[in-house]
Amino acid sequence: MKAPISQKSVAIQVIRLLVGFIAIFAMQAATAQHVITSSYIEQTHISPKLGYSIGYQFGDTHIEVGVFNQNAMTSNASESGTIDRQEKNFAGVYMNYPMLEKDALSLSFKIRTGVSNGENFVITPAINGNYKLFKKIMITGGLGVRAFRPTLISGIKITI
Repeated sequence: MKAPISQKSVAIQVIRLLVGFIAIFAMQAATAQHVITSSYIEQTHISPKLGYSIGYQFGDTHIEVGVFNQNAMTSNASESGTIDRQEKNFAGVYMNYPMLEKDALSLSFKIRTGVSNGENFVITPAINGNYKLFKKIMITGGLGVRAFRPTLISGIKITI
């Protein structure tokens, strides 16, 4: 049996995302820099996670900072009917630091930090590769670490 999601926790997450969106769009309007949106899938040792992020990329340095939210794509319930204490939600902030850029290819170091399941503090590093398909659209792939185990990440990034 699944535990119901409280309306209060959903409202808090919506408010956090709205504050992040407003702050990022205000920075873009003030400095005319780039807003980056991303949708991705991360395969962990337990289950795949579906996530999205929105960030701000600083002009010449290409350093990116932003907010993200990620949810498990499957529900893990044990045979006894109780819900396992696996990660279902992971939300927080991230920073993406470019290491190498050549033509349409780039390599970057990304670190995400946030709260998992509303109670555990988590830091996840990753190395991501990007391939620019069009001027404002990139596909991404990478290798990260979660709970000292490797994860695979793939997604799409769109520059607004």
